[in-house]
Amino acid sequence: MWWLGTAWAGIALSEDAVPGDEVTVTLTDDFEQPVQGATVRVIYRPGLTDSSEVAVGITDARGQVSWTPDQAGTATLIAGDQELPLALPWADAPAGSATVLVLLVAACLASAGYALWSPAR
Repeated sequence: MWWLGTAWAGIALSEDAVPGDEVTVTLTDDFEQPVQGATVRVIYRPGLTDSSEVAVGITDARGQVSWTPDQAGTATLIAGDQELPLALPWADAPAGSATVLVLLVAACLASAGYALWSPAR
């Protein structure tokens, strides 16, 4: 398991959280025993006006609950009085950015072609 230091020793993820991929969240107490029946929730984009809070689930007898992140960016997992800040990676560049990049490259090539082909004055 991937433990994130003593400050968040009670919350662990089975692997790095990536939007669209299921991970297991494990909650343990100060004695590293599983915490059953704890509500786990996530806040996407905490501290911003468009932040959203979603219930992940309730831990089972092993202190575990499955979670599939559905948004990229910053997030905070909350279980009881413990918090785990996360940075969820973007899968790809947004389509709008890719389109702009392709258009810029095409414009540069067209400009270079015109400069080389244009007749001398």
